[in-house]
Parts: sequence; C-alpha cells; structure tokens
Amino acid sequence: MRQQRREDARMEEEERHLLEKNRQEEAGRIERRRDFALSYYGGTLSRIDSWAEKHTENSNFYYRLTPMNRSYLASLLSALTAKPREEITGYLDEIENDQDLRSHLESALVDSSYGKDIKVEYGRRLGWYAFARLMKPKIVVETGVDHGVGSCVLASALLRNRDEGFEGRYYGTEIRREGGGLFRGKYAEVGEILYGDSIESL
Repeated sequence: MRQQRREDARMEEEERHLLEKNRQEEAGRIERRRDFALSYYGGTLSRIDSWAEKHTENSNFYYRLTPMNRSYLASLLSALTAKPREEITGYLDEIENDQDLRSHLESALVDSSYGKDIKVEYGRRLGWYAFARLMKPKIVVETGVDHGVGSCVLASALLRNRDEGFEGRYYGTEIRREGGGLFRGKYAEVGEILYGDSIESL
C-alpha cells in the first residue's frame, strides 16, 4: 500500500512537471510570435511618444508622396484624362517647385493657431492640382476645407490657368468658422470659403 502511494505521488509529480513544461513551451511560443509581429511595428511605435508631444495637426496627416506613389498618380491621371503622362508629371513638378505657395503656407501657419510644429507636404493634393491644371475648370468645389492647404493648392492651379487665359473660381465649404485660415492673400483672389452646412452652401 505504501509502495502504491509512493508510485502515485511520483506519477502526480511527473504529470505536474509535464504540465508546467507544456505551459512554459506555450508561453514561449506566444512570446516568440508576439515579438515577431511587433518587429514590424517597433520603429513606428517608438515614435508615438515623440509625435504625441508635438503641436502638429491631428486630422490631415500631411505627407510627401514616395517616387513610386507619384508615378502611379501620374499614370492614374493620364488614364482618367487621356492626357500625356509627361504633361501630368510636369504639373506635379510645377507645384512641388512652387516656392511662393510653400512660403505662403509656412508663414500663414506661423500666424495660425493650428499647431506650431506643422510641416505641410501636399500628399494627395498633388493630384488635385494636376487635375485642375489639366482640365482648366471654370468652377472647383472642395467640401471640407480644414486648414486651407487644399484651398491654396487648388487656387494656385487656377491662378496659373488664369495666366494662360482660362478663368476659374474656387469654392470651399467648411462648417467650422476657424477653418480655412491659410486661404488668404493672392489665393483668395480666385475663390472663397462658404461657412456653414455644405449641403446648404452647395
């Protein structure tokens, strides 16, 4: 009887040892998978605290297009408009090299309350500009102006169109009265922001 109890105790100990070993192996497997997945985000996650402390915007996320994105954008606009890709890339170069527009945005941001650490990059707005330059529209409407970067980009296209003999007018709609603070100076010559409900404005 005593021998049987000792054997039972030994078997219970072996079972506990096996369960603990399996638990540790499973915990190790999970940890390895977690580390593997986090390795894709580590660099991004490490920048969150730095970003959170800055006084940048929280909605536009101004960014610069990569060369590949820019190339795809030119191809897309060419397919949509049946215009030569070379003409489109010329317009993309035109706005990216527009120092008057960049200087205007930088100085207007200093005077605004939008955020002292904001650095404007045009992102998708390059496509807006090229489209307006290609199509020479008489009216351009933007719903939701926010800071007014897109407003200035579109107005810049209309100003260049005007210099070439194509008149056009920009209308932005914005429900917040504090929106559109960057849209002023020569850019406001070819447009205006309509404040209030967009449906009513349109």
